[in-house]
Amino acid sequence: MAHLQQQFPDHSATYWAQGALAETRGKMGEARAAYSNAVARDRGNHLARYSLGQLLSGRGNREWAKAATESGAYVGHVDHDAVLVSGFWSPGLGGGLGAGGKLEVLGLGSLFRGGGLCYHRPPMDSILRFLTSSIGKKMVTAVTGLLLCFFLVGHLAGNLLLFVGQDAFNAYARTLSKNPLLIPVELVLLAILIGHVMSALRVTLENKLARSKDYLVEEAVGGRNPASATMWLTGPIILVFLVVHLYNFKYGNIIEDDLYTLVVQTFGNPAWALFYIACMLVLALHLNHGFRSAFQSLGAIGDGMGCILKCLGYCFGIVISAGFILFPLWGLLIK
Repeated sequence: MAHLQQQFPDHSATYWAQGALAETRGKMGEARAAYSNAVARDRGNHLARYSLGQLLSGRGNREWAKAATESGAYVGHVDHDAVLVSGFWSPGLGGGLGAGGKLEVLGLGSLFRGGGLCYHRPPMDSILRFLTSSIGKKMVTAVTGLLLCFFLVGHLAGNLLLFVGQDAFNAYARTLSKNPLLIPVELVLLAILIGHVMSALRVTLENKLARSKDYLVEEAVGGRNPASATMWLTGPIILVFLVVHLYNFKYGNIIEDDLYTLVVQTFGNPAWALFYIACMLVLALHLNHGFRSAFQSLGAIGDGMGCILKCLGYCFGIVISAGFILFPLWGLLIK
């Protein structure tokens, strides 16, 4: 680094190297200033533009989308791990790519122009490289997590028929069990769950092995909180709960054609009711951070969106967990 500064003291690449070094040391202010100097001295230094945009991505700054749309095609050729899909989400097709911006993700050849999309089939090795890259694994975790969130909404809505009555709930359960699409849908859900667990596990292990980079996450999201700090714990607890839940209501001591009675008997047991309530509180913590983090990984946090998504994460976690907590409380009350 010292040799580079002596040979090229005012070169754009030198400032980019200074920024990268400052970033590894956790000096975000110095890194931002160095990246800005690199871009100011050479607007064609797309790597510096990308680095600056990435540094600003968690701050709700539209420079991220600008850096992505203008630099994605160039960086994508140089480094296939540079996934710049945030330009797609923020400020969106109309404001970002629809205005004539060009974005190439992993060299896949995606071209957005005038609101249209010209797509060239990506080579398989590029897709595999994307899925195994650090950003790719975070995106897989985000997408699968959001899909599981949608499932939770539907599952909660169907279970609310418990409050309508025994006949209504049993008819609902009977319709689901006889639906020919049930097994294919369950297999898809299983694949989504496995993808979510595996990608989240790999991201967590990589973060543990590279503790020097942990500050980047904290810097991007504005610091850790109980929900984010316990994701490594709440995830396994929810997985254990899922196994127990499936055993209790699908593969265990099933009452033929009367799921309503099984639910009443299970939640009429105070131990089971308290177990379910405790697990739903854990789910609330997991959803609180996971919901917002998923959108951030997909680059959907633009100007002012950080606070909005934070509030949505709180609300989503509380509403879903509170909705499921109603069932064991109801079971205890009608015992």
